[in-house]
Amino acid sequence: MNVICPRCGARQVLQSETRFYSCSYCRSTFAVAGGRRVAEYLADIRADERSAWSVLTDHLEQGGHRSAVQRGQCSTVVCPFWLVRTKDGGTLFRPAAALDAPLLESVSLPGCDLVPLTDNSSYVAPDQPLERVLEAARISPGDGWVSLVHLPLQLLEYRVDGVGYRCTVVVADWKLYADALPPLESTTLPLTRIRFLAVYGALLLVAAVTIHQHLIRGAVFALVLVAAWLLGRRMVSAEASP
Repeated sequence: MNVICPRCGARQVLQSETRFYSCSYCRSTFAVAGGRRVAEYLADIRADERSAWSVLTDHLEQGGHRSAVQRGQCSTVVCPFWLVRTKDGGTLFRPAAALDAPLLESVSLPGCDLVPLTDNSSYVAPDQPLERVLEAARISPGDGWVSLVHLPLQLLEYRVDGVGYRCTVVVADWKLYADALPPLESTTLPLTRIRFLAVYGALLLVAAVTIHQHLIRGAVFALVLVAAWLLGRRMVSAEASP
């Protein structure tokens, strides 16, 4: 199989189908998959565990979750993705490795700088064939430009109300992907508070309708307000005590 070095343009004769080759002229390293040269890129952004947990907390708060989050394990992995740009302007972004990460198939290409990669010895090797990805997307093998993008991900494990959950955070744009989130808490008022508010409102309404003198009406309103405040504090204290 003959390929062209992406750096110096020299023609290389490959005797076997492996992942990486070293150019005999300029010594640069390039990858080959499916009989074609594949350029590799890296989203060179440092993972930050504190920022990943902040993304999760903000996501839950914006969704209406108020329960405390018990943090668990936070692991960082650089996952390879097949990036295919078709001749008609379409883009396909699919994981190239079968990793145990929530909603890995839904991760989209982030808007960040991609650095060309020449040495991939320390990164996860793709185990999902390019041909299978193209076939699933109904793209012919020769239709498009193919590259491999290594994307840093942070996998979070946490617990809410004793139930464990997982999510994937993309370091490049801090997007969160989760197949399940904690359920929203019920916000219904207790029956005792509903009765208390009803009685308090009824007293104010009766005083406003039956009392015509402003001074007396104001005094009654003040007494009702003070009584409601004292009773409300006692009721809240009684509910909080075991």
